[in-house]
Amino acid sequence: LCTRKSLKTFRTFRTFKSLNMLPTIALIYDFDGTLAPGNMQEFGLLQSIGYPNPNDFWDLCDRIAKTNDAGGISVVMYAIQAEAQRAGIRCTRDMLRHFGKMVQFFPGVIEWFDKINAYATQIGIEVKHYINSSGVKEMVEGCAIAHEFEQIYACTYLYDSNGDACWPSVVVDYTKKTQFIFKINKGIREVSDRVRINEFVPTAERPVPFERMIYFGDGETDVPCMRTVKSNGGHSFAVY
Repeated sequence: LCTRKSLKTFRTFRTFKSLNMLPTIALIYDFDGTLAPGNMQEFGLLQSIGYPNPNDFWDLCDRIAKTNDAGGISVVMYAIQAEAQRAGIRCTRDMLRHFGKMVQFFPGVIEWFDKINAYATQIGIEVKHYINSSGVKEMVEGCAIAHEFEQIYACTYLYDSNGDACWPSVVVDYTKKTQFIFKINKGIREVSDRVRINEFVPTAERPVPFERMIYFGDGETDVPCMRTVKSNGGHSFAVY
């Protein structure tokens, strides 16, 4: 349809093309329950550290969290490390990436990226994919689709001189996830950045405006991100 809005959009794309640039769309995904069924730790990791029934591990985490009035995500990070040590298994980057390779995905996920990238090229835009997850970054890095992502924001560990996990370095909960939305908005890759994330940047100068974001999530930790993106002109999809 030849409307004022369509002509304005065409002029915008023509301007980007003349500058050898394409407008960027950010597709931002939760991981567990969104791209893969269940939790990533259930594809072999929990079984290897003594939990053939993963529900027993999650029950343990719930008990620890309630007893100590602790955050659920940090407790999961602790319990993976502690139970691996108890089982005589070293919790290293390579170990976590190994179990990341075992993660299986919902039907169509593997093929999705080539399809949506091709469609984006067809209509004259650039798509960048991001993970924003309360899962384990090292496991995502080992999975079959890790190469598709511009950046993976997720929980990760500090490692000692022997390469063993010794402390959570990043714990991603409800509010931390929204911080990563703003990092994408401002083009900040580093999790450790505490300066630029709080600096004022005019909307027109931000690499990925909120209205060019699409957020995919399935759980309660995704609600603040969905609200942030949607209330600023972007779109959110809930995976059921």
